[in-house]
Amino acid sequence: METLNTLICRHSVRTYTGDAVSASDLEKLLKAANAAPVGMGLYDQVHLTVVNNQDFIANADTATATIM
Repeated sequence: METLNTLICRHSVRTYTGDAVSASDLEKLLKAANAAPVGMGLYDQVHLTVVNNQDFIANADTATATIM
């Protein structure tokens, strides 16, 4: 029932604290992402990227804001 409860209690986050994700939490997130199903089983076409460089994130934010 833990999984069902997790799905029922999920919610969107609109504000963030700015705190960095801990290494252990990041490891858990990547483990879960790698275990997630992929359409048509095309796992070899999946690539996960973690970006923690604040300058890169700020530049990406600015670039996407101008597109939208």
